[in-house]
This record gives sequence, structure tokens and C-alpha cells, in this order.
Amino acid sequence: MSRLKSLDTNTYDGYCLNNAITSNITSTRFKFKNKLISFKDEIQGSINKQFNQQTDDLIILRKDNIFAYQLAVCVDDAEQHITEVLRGYDLLSETAGQIYIQKILGLNTPKYAHIPVIVDSNGAKLSKQTFADDVSTLPVEKTLFKILGLLNLNPPKDLINNNIQEILKWAVEHWTMQGLSNQTISQSNR
Repeated sequence: MSRLKSLDTNTYDGYCLNNAITSNITSTRFKFKNKLISFKDEIQGSINKQFNQQTDDLIILRKDNIFAYQLAVCVDDAEQHITEVLRGYDLLSETAGQIYIQKILGLNTPKYAHIPVIVDSNGAKLSKQTFADDVSTLPVEKTLFKILGLLNLNPPKDLINNNIQEILKWAVEHWTMQGLSNQTISQSNR
């Protein structure tokens, strides 16, 4: 069983494949064939996703006529010649579908690295939806310093007294993905 299998909670039930369209307001799906997509995530390791022709079709044009994230991110990354993508673990389950679309469209596939997401004491990802504190209201230096610690970069204690530019410079110089194998980081453990 791949890691993605356990993350796959939004599987399409194929309803529109076997039923007549009853509305002019519809979305457009990318019809997948049965195919295994495998890739190496720089942090999470080897990932395999078996696409099923009957249940895994992705929306590429939403009902409101806006291109969906899955297609938009593939085209956007290709337009910008993106070669490496670093993003949160919560988006790992989307990556195999993007790679499938990239292959079909003849686009280059970047290297991917999915870092752990920060969660609260109940295991919920810190976000607006979970009513996490708005980091824009907190002191930037303190927030950056805390994030560097959560990312296991072990910043020196006196770094917190530096300005934003110096903290960011230190972070760039000391960036490493070692120690980032977990899927989540509990804010309460730091």
C-alpha cells in the first residue's frame, strides 16, 4: 500500500460516467487510464499511486469556468521553468495527479519535496480553517525563529535578536532537509 492510498479521501465516484447530464453547470474532468505513477519525494521517499480509470478522474475546469488547481499548477510550473517544488506534506496526495497531467501534456516534471505541516495539540493543521493565530499579527522575527526551530535547523538563541534580513540570511545559509521525514510537526512539542 502506498502512502498516498491512505491520504486519498476525495475519490470521484464516477457518477457522471453512467448518468445523463441534468444541468448546464458542469465541471470538466481529466479522464485517467489505469496507470501507476511513481516518483521520489526528496523528503518522504518513494511514492506510488495507482490510478483507476473508473474513480480517479480529476477536475480540470471547475463548474464556475475557472481552471482547477491540478491543471493550473502544472501549466504554471512549466511556464516558469520550475525545476524544484518545496511544499507542505498536505499536498503530497495531489502530486501524482500533477505528474500524470505533466506526462500527458509533455511537460517537464520538477523534483518534489514535501515538508511536514505544523499541527496543533489535536493534530489539526494550523490554518485559517482551524482558527490558528494569524502570523501577520505576531512579531516577524519571533515567528521566523520559531519556524526555523520547527524545521530542525537549530538556530542559535541570539538569532532571535537579529532583524528579518539577518534571520532569513542565516536560514538560507543553514537550510537542510535532513530531519524532515515526519508528516507533521506538533507545535505543542516545541
